[in-house]
Amino acid sequence: MGDSPVLVRIRAYRYLHEAEIAKSVLGSEGIEAFIDNENIGSMDWAYTAADGIGVSVKEEDAERALEILTLESTEEAEAAPEEEEKKEESPHPIRPEGATKFIVVLGAIIILAVILFSIIIGFK
Repeated sequence: MGDSPVLVRIRAYRYLHEAEIAKSVLGSEGIEAFIDNENIGSMDWAYTAADGIGVSVKEEDAERALEILTLESTEEAEAAPEEEEKKEESPHPIRPEGATKFIVVLGAIIILAVILFSIIIGFK
């Protein structure tokens, strides 16, 4: 059997869509990229947070791939001031990003507790 190409992990991302974008960018430049931990990341967020969802390329493409992704990141960073202006226009600029989800979950817990309490009191 022939030798398998050696893959090198060049980046790790927290979210699958970020890894997919990197893979797509590399593919558009003619570099075949592979995503590792793709399925594990969707099942176990703690694993993803620790190890990330990786993007790997063939060893001979690693240096060029890093240059491409670094250039892509630089272009995004240059566009960031416009995004920051949009964030300031948010209807809830003080509310932290995860606060809404927390409030919804807390409300659901309170409602369930009231229903459970009503059921218990109703049986006495």
